[in-house]
Amino acid sequence: YSFSAGFSAGFPTCSGAGTASVESLVERAAEFGLPSLALTDVDNLHGQPRFHDLCQRLGMHAITGAEISLGHADGRVAVLVRDEHGYRNLCRVLSAVRGGRGAIAQRRAAVDPFETIAAHANGLFVLTDDAQALRHFASLDVGADALRALLLRPERGTPDALLAAAAELGVATVAAADAHVLDPGDGAV
Repeated sequence: YSFSAGFSAGFPTCSGAGTASVESLVERAAEFGLPSLALTDVDNLHGQPRFHDLCQRLGMHAITGAEISLGHADGRVAVLVRDEHGYRNLCRVLSAVRGGRGAIAQRRAAVDPFETIAAHANGLFVLTDDAQALRHFASLDVGADALRALLLRPERGTPDALLAAAAELGVATVAAADAHVLDPGDGAV
């Protein structure tokens, strides 16, 4: 299974830092000739219908995904759908980890996102840019067929610990752009 993934920011990825619209992200990816693109909303799938429609119109393969909040500042986990079963599992993960109101919020606050993702990893790719998270997922039996080390944040320095953990665990490495904006002028809000 191969894909060219771009993590976009219209329904925000990059922890809400993105300013580009889904339309402009898909159009730019098409200009670059990417055969596929992933949209990873944070803890939801709100942008997916529009994203899939745009990709289909431009002849690109749309990859459904979500960035899952881990509850700590370091590290990122992006979950990408591989097949129909994976889509159902991603919906289960999001339902479990998203907060609600009242008693629902209290029950969901007790949910461990690592265990929830691991329990529903079938049909998904689980990508993380954090060596500790990579090791934790492996300890929860997320197999090397689903788990990926994500090279994403150049501002965090050389990812020696992540690369070492990936090599030790036999986990493939994926590089993706951590684009917050499409053009320099997009950053001014």
